[in-house]
Amino acid sequence: MISAVRASPKGQGTSLAFPFCLTRVPDYLYNERMQAVSEPSANQEVLSYLRRAASQNTLAHAHALIGPQSSGRMELVKDFLRDFIPARTLAHPDVRILEPEGEVITIGAVRLARLWLSMTPIAADKKALIINRASAMNTEAQNALLTVLEEPAKDTYLFLLASHRKQMLPTIYSRVVPLYCVPLPGEEQNTAPGHLIHSVLAADTASERMRLWLSAAIPKEEMRSWLSAALPRLREELRSKRSGALGTAVRNLIAAQACPSGQNWQLVAERLIISL
Repeated sequence: MISAVRASPKGQGTSLAFPFCLTRVPDYLYNERMQAVSEPSANQEVLSYLRRAASQNTLAHAHALIGPQSSGRMELVKDFLRDFIPARTLAHPDVRILEPEGEVITIGAVRLARLWLSMTPIAADKKALIINRASAMNTEAQNALLTVLEEPAKDTYLFLLASHRKQMLPTIYSRVVPLYCVPLPGEEQNTAPGHLIHSVLAADTASERMRLWLSAAIPKEEMRSWLSAALPRLREELRSKRSGALGTAVRNLIAAQACPSGQNWQLVAERLIISL
């Protein structure tokens, strides 16, 4: 079941159990016919969702764009802010990017960003903070960010960029709207087992996993070899997670490979993705 949040007026954040703005991209967006635009079609639905929410004044205070670095997460935010702030580039006085200092985003950096958000916008009527590589925030920094999420300043918007939802504390993840991104079309790693499985495992629902899977557009004749290449990555994930559902999915895939005669590998793959 898809949970819901209230899309409060600008600057007031969100609260639970109000059936207007979904915390996941609605299923109907997955099936929408994509418009011919310059952005990668695989992530166009995410961009459309943000633009629609902004135009209807239901945009949540904080979003997490989750996917591999090759998914163009930063470019997607840039495309959205171009009209929303508006900002032609990210070098805008009312847009700030928070990035690791070395390998870590410290509590001090988050506190400075919080102070910046509390100040009046300079050139626009709103502010946007982008936290690149949100996984680099240590526990203290994420706890400091929690205050921003719980008590957002008026007309401020946060975008956290992360490779996996588990790179954020549950208290952070529960207070953002997660949007899943896939690698850019044409990238070599778009259908590579490791990258695609990583994206699929990061998704919360079967519909999200299938969207990511279908976006990769793996040819049917390559499906069996792709599954064989994906199996070691799934086993590695199983060793670290010990998930019952993942264990069952791995066993079913091994059983299918043990009896290859007459197998519909497209169907095997789809069942695998749904069951993860």
